[in-house]
Amino acid sequence: MDHMLVDGVPLKKNGISPLDWGCAYGYGLFETILVLGQRPVFLERHLERMRSSAEFLRLVMPEEADVTRWVRNLVGESQGPGGRLKISLLGKEPLTGQEKIAARVVLSFQPGLPYPESLYKTGVTIGLLNLAKNEKSSLVRHKTTNYLENILAREQARKSGWFEGIFHNTKGRLCEGTVSNLFIVKNNKIITPGIREGLLPGVTREVVIKLAGRGKLPVKVGTVTENDLSAASEIFLTNSLFGIMPVTRVGDSIPGDGKPGLFTGTLMTQYQAMLNAKNYL
Repeated sequence: MDHMLVDGVPLKKNGISPLDWGCAYGYGLFETILVLGQRPVFLERHLERMRSSAEFLRLVMPEEADVTRWVRNLVGESQGPGGRLKISLLGKEPLTGQEKIAARVVLSFQPGLPYPESLYKTGVTIGLLNLAKNEKSSLVRHKTTNYLENILAREQARKSGWFEGIFHNTKGRLCEGTVSNLFIVKNNKIITPGIREGLLPGVTREVVIKLAGRGKLPVKVGTVTENDLSAASEIFLTNSLFGIMPVTRVGDSIPGDGKPGLFTGTLMTQYQAMLNAKNYL
């Protein structure tokens, strides 16, 4: 059974009005976080990103200590190997006489690991979407609850039989997936689109870039074109729930030898070791 808290209080004791800005206009933010055992992974990084975006949107966010306590109370009741935690900051209404917008924090937890282990061995299929991200948008770098564009894109990917769909930006370059960041390996160098390409800077993306640097794997943050994708010897995706996911098919094409590659495997091993040791970068 799913559990839910609103501002640290069970939902049935703290209802949300459909007239609140978060419900009426999608004026809010959210973070989705992997939970292993009873431990939210990279919780501090997620809260840091949410607070930065909250300042941009003028949303009043509770103190981190309070949110952390509510999270611990919620996931502390969980059993099993883990699950997914969602933290939403939903706008309520402008505060009288202030340039701030009151907000509520909604916490929800779904038990169970979200992705089967078999996917990491076989890899997944991705495809190119016929939808574009506007890299000039002031919202593209923030994880807002106005998520319809991504939902429609995920539906296109699902109907096409892909695990994930990849957006172009308005310049025709590749920027991100519907729920993930994109990495390729070309000419023995790891390449990922830069923030200016029109993407959400993922928490796991940042960790993987640092892991590659620490492991002396050459990494470049810049641009990725369709030609780069076609020429890639390895491709992988990152997000907070599946970590690092190898890609072994792009539409009808197979990168490399059709198996998770050396760079991808090395980073997956390092990432898993970091999670096991709870020694986060």
